[in-house]
Amino acid sequence: MQEKSELSMIKIGVKARNIKLTNADLLVGSAIPPIERLRIVSPEEIEFITEEWAVFYLNK
Repeated sequence: MQEKSELSMIKIGVKARNIKLTNADLLVGSAIPPIERLRIVSPEEIEFITEEWAVFYLNK
């Protein structure tokens, strides 16, 4: 573990950002575009989503 005197000498820069976050952004995170979302979904989840969509669509 570093001594306190060494830790007090570390400077951490803060970058200014021009991003305005909404309450929804803070609660659920940033939005993922639909195509990107499909890339991160597992094959099992794709199968489940497709099945749920088909059941809903056919029961209209």
